[in-house]
Amino acid sequence: MLSLLVSVALIALVLLGSFTPNPERQIFIQEIKYLGEDEYIMLVNQGTQDVDLSGWRIRSSITTGGFAEQQFIFPEGCILPAGGTLRVHTGRAVEEALEVGKDNPSCKAAIADDGRPEIDLYDHWANMLGAPLGPGKAIWADSGDEAELLNRRRNLIDRCAYTHTDIAREIDTHRCRR
Repeated sequence: MLSLLVSVALIALVLLGSFTPNPERQIFIQEIKYLGEDEYIMLVNQGTQDVDLSGWRIRSSITTGGFAEQQFIFPEGCILPAGGTLRVHTGRAVEEALEVGKDNPSCKAAIADDGRPEIDLYDHWANMLGAPLGPGKAIWADSGDEAELLNRRRNLIDRCAYTHTDIAREIDTHRCRR
């Protein structure tokens, strides 16, 4: 009986020890800045593994006929390092960034002041038919909106919503997660 318990315990340890959480489930929408010339949505990788975001999407849930009007598709080779952040900018700041060559089409990470990797992207927004929206277009509605993060297979990874009550308090950035 004792050897059976030891065997079961060893099998449980092996199975639990080999369990690795899905790295995709470690990517979250951290915040949305929806007012001003530099709107952005910030993602964070809270995991211990880098995650390939190639083909992932961010959608604005403001709809026409039940469909999201705007989406951002991550470029091929876009890797969000473990512990890193990624901001996808919209609004007037995009035009300015593109003028000085900051579009970052290869999705390269820089090192932030706190030593963590961070990525800034300034283009690739399109309507749901794939037609580019062009730089400078504001994506996030001032009166409230919802962002959805979908993986390459279009499975929902995270969602964050804000409402007009944030505006009433004169807050321009909605914190989704801490």
